[in-house]
Amino acid sequence: MSAAQIFAPENRLARILSNKQGLIAQELISDADKRVFKLADSIRGFVGEKIEALAQFGDAPEDVLFAEARTIGKHALDVAEVAGAAGLNLIGDIARGIKAMVDGLVR
Repeated sequence: MSAAQIFAPENRLARILSNKQGLIAQELISDADKRVFKLADSIRGFVGEKIEALAQFGDAPEDVLFAEARTIGKHALDVAEVAGAAGLNLIGDIARGIKAMVDGLVR
C-alpha cells in the first residue's frame, strides 16, 4: 500500500488580492459589503418566502414530513445560506439546525 500524499495547490489569488498596503482585498470586501447591504430587503423577502414554505409543514403528519424531508432540508439550507447577510442571524441558526436534523434523518 502506498503512502498518502498531500498536495497543497498554490493560492494564485493571494498575489492578486494583496499588495504591500493590503488595500486591494480591503476594497473588494468593502465593495461586497455595500452590495450585500443593498440586497438586504430582497434577501429578507426571499427568506420570508422560504419560511412560509417551511411553515406549511408545521402541522403535517409524520409520514408527510418523512416523505418531504429533502424538500424541507432544501428550504432550510436556502435560508441558512443567506439569512445572516440580511441581519437575520437567529433565523439562519434555526435553519441550520433544521437542515442538520433533516440530514441526520436522510442518512
